[in-house]
Amino acid sequence: MLSNSVIANPNSSVGDALTTLRAIELKLTKPVEVIDYKNKENQQQRIATGELLILSLYLNSYYLGEVAAIKSEQSVQVSLSDLFDILQFAMNVDASNRIAQGVGANQQPLFLNAAVTPAVFTSPTQSYLLAKNQVTIEDDIYVDIQSLHNALNLEFNIDYPDLELLISSEIPLPVEQQRYRQSRNLKSPNKRSPPTLPWKASPYKALSSPVADLQLNFTASDDRHSTNYSLLGTQDFAYLSAEYFLSGRSTDLLTNSRLTFTKQNLDKEIKNSFMPTEISFGDVIATQVGNNYSSQYARGVKVSNNVTSRKIVNNQVNLSGAIQPGWDVELYRNEILIDQQLSLADGRYIFDNINLLFGANNFELIFYGPQGQVERKSDYYFVDGNQLKQGQGNYELSVTEQGKQLLNNNVSSSQGQGWQVAGRYEQGLTDNISVYTATSGQKNTDDDLLKYAFGTNISLFDRLLLNANVEKNNNNEQEFEFTARTQIAEQSLLFSATNRTDEQQQDFNSYQINLAGGLMNNTYGRLSYQNNVLYDDSDIRGRFKQVRNQFNYSYSGFALSNQLLWQQDDSSKSTFGTTRFQKRFGRTYTRFGIDYSISPVSELVSYEAEFSRNLGRDLQAELTITDSLRNNIQSAELGLNWQSDKFSLTSNLNYNSNDDWRLGIYSRFSLGFDVEHNTYFVSKLSLTNTGSLMLRVFLDQNNNGIILMMSTVLAA
Repeated sequence: MLSNSVIANPNSSVGDALTTLRAIELKLTKPVEVIDYKNKENQQQRIATGELLILSLYLNSYYLGEVAAIKSEQSVQVSLSDLFDILQFAMNVDASNRIAQGVGANQQPLFLNAAVTPAVFTSPTQSYLLAKNQVTIEDDIYVDIQSLHNALNLEFNIDYPDLELLISSEIPLPVEQQRYRQSRNLKSPNKRSPPTLPWKASPYKALSSPVADLQLNFTASDDRHSTNYSLLGTQDFAYLSAEYFLSGRSTDLLTNSRLTFTKQNLDKEIKNSFMPTEISFGDVIATQVGNNYSSQYARGVKVSNNVTSRKIVNNQVNLSGAIQPGWDVELYRNEILIDQQLSLADGRYIFDNINLLFGANNFELIFYGPQGQVERKSDYYFVDGNQLKQGQGNYELSVTEQGKQLLNNNVSSSQGQGWQVAGRYEQGLTDNISVYTATSGQKNTDDDLLKYAFGTNISLFDRLLLNANVEKNNNNEQEFEFTARTQIAEQSLLFSATNRTDEQQQDFNSYQINLAGGLMNNTYGRLSYQNNVLYDDSDIRGRFKQVRNQFNYSYSGFALSNQLLWQQDDSSKSTFGTTRFQKRFGRTYTRFGIDYSISPVSELVSYEAEFSRNLGRDLQAELTITDSLRNNIQSAELGLNWQSDKFSLTSNLNYNSNDDWRLGIYSRFSLGFDVEHNTYFVSKLSLTNTGSLMLRVFLDQNNNGIILMMSTVLAA
């Protein structure tokens, strides 16, 4: 079962809810006695330094809400996000970049830069330096109340026994001004003010505004040169969502393509019924049958009635999406790097058959562009049982012509060419037991292939998940897989056993144990790990053993990861590893990597150092130094990235010790359409994956109800 919300305590009663409501009411109505925190040293000493506190916030005796804080040696450090949200300051807090900026009371600009040492808090009157013990960077930026008093001109008092933070201000704050506006009596409450602008319809159209990302590349080396392009776009066409990808080079204008039309119906009356909720045609991916996932696009049609928000097959997930060529993608699960794809060329990334651990599965995709871009995407899966409830049924059907696409017929396919019909159905027998079956038939030129699979998912005591899967085909190949998942002391444990027989009746047996979780998450940093043990025994390869250990430690902008791999077969044994370190020093971002071998020979295999620094508002420089010690090749790459409001332009030069050189020039921009002014516009932002929206913003700078400023912005 997937959960996207907090699960309530099943033992709670109506009386417990009423008790909680009375406690909140008491805080809203009780009189507040202002207590000077400086005279509370005895109570303060009872709370350990570094402990996380939840404080009730009062402004001039009015209860506003709860804020997170960290106990320091002198007082407390308050969460800036919580404080600014409650006081309604227009501040943006970015903990990852260690900055906070915006406007506070009376529209006065404020800026905090915690990326430097000491941190600097700038107010309209002066700047304040924050010592190391006055600011903490965790999930948020925490600043001690004395520094906040100096920068915000607010009086802070804290009552440790009652965990209350009392604030007083000589000038009205935005939250007080809002309370005043809400309390005003309008003279004509039933009278509606006439609109100041004419009404303009914006209905759903058969043909929407086009959005496309265009990337142009030119590369030259000592022996050849090439020019390439790629176009990635989305658009509503005939009330369908259309996604397309085109790429080519100077000698072949169309080397790769993809065109897919999708129609979704998320109506609550249709969902959880047998009616389809999604129909795709054009270039689609065939329905998965068993554990072997074919990620090749082929022209055809696919229909599904997916009743859950996520598509999970056999407690595994396939993560894919559109991306421009030349990008690298790293996949992290619970902060551990589990896979990566480099220099993608077909306009998409695909991580298939990723095992889901029991409990939380926090996936993070980090994209690295050829122009120095770094983008992130997060996905979350929570597994604690079957994803289907009793009586729910999921089906998916596809009809495809493998090896062929709409715009390009020269497509290589590992599954051969020919028409294929595939389908899968899963039924929830109870809330804890579900069964599924799948089959596919493919008409090939030389031989037909018929394959089928069936299995079950069982949840025991909400603590143990069991999965059994059987696959067979008409070539006498068969496979049986059993998987068990659980969680012990907040550590996820996975065990799987596989038996496979190929067409020559040769056996293959595999056993795997995976243990992952977090060891530390406090003021001293966050440490997570993953251990994997694999044992294979086959008639062809013999016995193969592998042990892998991965860990990641992060603290205040510093990150260290290491992977150690030991493996042994019938003829050899080896141990090698990889270490990665990254840290920002002022305005310079650094990343270091070392590859090493422990056995059979202890040596350093290679190392890499990367430095990135902003030279100006729109100009960024990167320097990468690599040394492959085994091949005795040293290389250096220098890149300059210039970004305007409409496009980005990058040039890089690579040179190695063999006198090989490579020069590259890359340009990237996105095209959109402004329906208000019926004009096209160009942006450096990727509009295909994020979308765009034209907004007209009205600013009331002094909160008197009179508009003094208006601007139009593009939100992506």
